[in-house]
Amino acid sequence: MCPEEKEMILLRGVIILVYAAISAAEDMKYRKISRKKAALFCGIGLLLCIFGRRSVPEIIQAGVPGLLLFLLSYFSRGCIGMGDAVFLLVCGLYLEKEGVAAAAGAAFVCCAAAALGIVAAGMICGGTYRHSKRGLPYIAFLFIPILAAVVHLWVTGYG
Repeated sequence: MCPEEKEMILLRGVIILVYAAISAAEDMKYRKISRKKAALFCGIGLLLCIFGRRSVPEIIQAGVPGLLLFLLSYFSRGCIGMGDAVFLLVCGLYLEKEGVAAAAGAAFVCCAAAALGIVAAGMICGGTYRHSKRGLPYIAFLFIPILAAVVHLWVTGYG
């Protein structure tokens, strides 16, 4: 692997971590992410894909978890937000398919465990009805798995 490819992998990792941190903070505070920021990071990701010579099939495969989340959001009538799907699609521009799929799966497990904890706490403490309508910030649960995927990308050099 030439030095330029290593620098491109490092750059992709830093940018997606910045986007993940910003989106996680927005998701925790407002329960939505900014479309303008998503479009900005998507544009940057597309440029990096072009200059990094990533193949179109590789990018499409990395976007599959985001597309599946779009379908899940549609069929669940918004129980899972479209912003979460957009976030995963943008991640597909920066990470390899295994990293995106592993991060999405890990976040689902963590989110499900948190939801069960909230339900159990509600049963024990006498109800949490007013908090149950807010939902869980899925992107916040994605931050640590995305960090792990980026570290894996940096260590292995796979890009």
